[in-house]
Amino acid sequence: MSKDNALIEIFMSTVNGENVKKFLSDNSHLGTVKVINQGVPSSFDKAVLNINTIGLSKSRNVGIELSGADYVLLTDNDTIYSQDFMVEMNKIIRDCNFPAVIWFRSNLNKKYPIRSKTVGKITTRRCSSIELVYNREFLIKNGIRFDERFGLGADNISGEENIILSEIISCGGNVFFHDYMGVSHAGASSGENFESEVSLSSKGALFARLYGLMGFLYCFLFFFKKIKLLRFRFKSIFFILRGFLNEVR
Repeated sequence: MSKDNALIEIFMSTVNGENVKKFLSDNSHLGTVKVINQGVPSSFDKAVLNINTIGLSKSRNVGIELSGADYVLLTDNDTIYSQDFMVEMNKIIRDCNFPAVIWFRSNLNKKYPIRSKTVGKITTRRCSSIELVYNREFLIKNGIRFDERFGLGADNISGEENIILSEIISCGGNVFFHDYMGVSHAGASSGENFESEVSLSSKGALFARLYGLMGFLYCFLFFFKKIKLLRFRFKSIFFILRGFLNEVR
């Protein structure tokens, strides 16, 4: 990796060829984007790689394996990145001494750190996958991949980015938050969906995956923190604990 420049490769995940043309048009300033398509094969153009798997984390792992770049951005089909994204991200990577992960801002309504800094495991639970650029060499060297039991298309529909960031930090990697507005996303983050049984169960499974038996306590802390948003109210804790117990078995 050059100390003057880091090669960043971008992979967009989609299903059944959805939104490929719009994404590539909206993000033409990024240069070459590789599209990983699951489901019905797409013949849109040579940028599309059709794979016979199901699940967002599986798609992300394909991107990590296929990339030959220094850093990878693994994004979704409903995002628009800032016009200066490639130039600014390369500058951030150099200025931050080539960390394991750069986390930047999106338009999602969430609480970000108040300044640019290295962050720990608790803070990274606020991250969304579209806001992250990964040092691929660090991932390969440490054998780190997305847990394919988590993420859209898996039994647990969220939490995949929280798990991989936790593993990166455990392996000694730095996750650096930079106060740069890099991406806009249509709608809310899937990780902030508390309306269904499966989303609540996924939260419980995530706490078990991250904290082991101590995750039992985090289930209750999460419930009381989010109780005003939970449609099922006290029934919700049952779904959260069910996910927790299914993961620890």
